[in-house]
Amino acid sequence: MIAMENEDVRNHVLQELDEDPRVPYSVQSTVQNGHVTLSGEVDWHYQRDEAERARALHRAAQFDADSIRIAVDGGDVRLSGCVRSRFDRDEAERAAWSICGVRMVKDDIVVDER
Repeated sequence: MIAMENEDVRNHVLQELDEDPRVPYSVQSTVQNGHVTLSGEVDWHYQRDEAERARALHRAAQFDADSIRIAVDGGDVRLSGCVRSRFDRDEAERAAWSICGVRMVKDDIVVDER
């Protein structure tokens, strides 16, 4: 598991937000104990979705890169591998669903809580 300090996490999320022209500058992030909270106002629902995508990318980056395999075929995503908790499996699936254009997520991740 890659551990990041709160300020590093915040900077990473802000960079994702800044690089997406669909997210207005009014959207900000705060981080406490590794949990990202987005705040601000948007004019359109798609802008909120894009801001959530940036947060989801951070969540996905928190997993051990070798523990989850991702296969993409068009808008279909298949997740496989092994994680340490049901929470991690659910977070991986949520992150996959949050990506624009995903139509289906098949979750074949195994949970090994040893």
